[in-house]
Amino acid sequence: MASVASAGEAVARIAYLSSDVILAVQPAPGSYHDFSDPLRSYAARRKPGLIAKDGPEVLTLRHNVDPLLSAFQPLRSGKLLSVTASSSVLLTSIPHLYKLAQYPIVLHIVVGSDFSDLTAVRQSGFIFLHSETIQEAQDVAISAHALAIKIGKGVIHFFDPANSAADDPISAEGRELLKALLDPDANLSNRRKQDESVALYVDEGRRAKITEASGEDGKFHGNSMTLVTGQSFENTSTKGASSIGSSVRGSSADSRPTVTSATSVGSLNTRLVTSDDILDTINAVWSQIKLATGRSYHAFEYSGPSDAQSALFLFGSTGLFVDELREAKPSDGFASLDSEKDYQVGSRVTRRLN
Repeated sequence: MASVASAGEAVARIAYLSSDVILAVQPAPGSYHDFSDPLRSYAARRKPGLIAKDGPEVLTLRHNVDPLLSAFQPLRSGKLLSVTASSSVLLTSIPHLYKLAQYPIVLHIVVGSDFSDLTAVRQSGFIFLHSETIQEAQDVAISAHALAIKIGKGVIHFFDPANSAADDPISAEGRELLKALLDPDANLSNRRKQDESVALYVDEGRRAKITEASGEDGKFHGNSMTLVTGQSFENTSTKGASSIGSSVRGSSADSRPTVTSATSVGSLNTRLVTSDDILDTINAVWSQIKLATGRSYHAFEYSGPSDAQSALFLFGSTGLFVDELREAKPSDGFASLDSEKDYQVGSRVTRRLN
């Protein structure tokens, strides 16, 4: 099995396999991210993907042309789209980012030690997933695409390549796991549905919804993760009318979910996607990854003593934090601490201290 030497390479491969269209945003002429070379190589060889059988369309865009505007046309055509870019593109996209969040788009974002670009868009409606190691980058990239397809909302997967620069290469994940999680055949009919929205900056009322199937007893059993595939969308505005100032997202034509469970179905119930749906779905995805690979992931993780009296929560590059501990001067107050004895830091951080 092929090996993967960097987080960018891992992300590029998963995005290629999981998309119809990829927007590869370059920061400056002659400057490339870690995923630039793998994407160009895959596209040049026309390697087949799981979603696009002849390989996705890879579009290279400059960061200073509001590149995420180019995402609307393929998304409204029912295509699965992913973006590879640095975090700076998020700021220029703020006026229409909330609209993109209502489509199954995945943004793979490279960040540095400063996460301020992410905090600036934290209320845009996107789901955020973070990875640090190369292995996490590969698994979380898979999770991001699976979640976007199953829930119908946008996902931002962000990572700092510096944190995994010293990692050993990993094995590329087999296509079987991706196919099981993405279920491209079952989602094909839903992806082909057209979105009649036309505006870029005006809220047209598109809102992601989830469909549950009830059994013969009339009770609802699970959500579209286990019983039906695809998403439907609600349009809360009349056609041709705008809803400026509304917080309600836009809609496409209604979708008809496909029942995939052997459970007898009495009726279908469609409702708006909630945070509980998102958590339940990502946990189900991670359970499937654990079953196939043995690797465990959780939305929130703590590693340390059960009787700890205080904890430090960081939102930023843990690599920067660890470097400060490792390079502490004798005069620094924390210089005498044994990070493994006095404080047990999370496993992702401890790896760099050893």
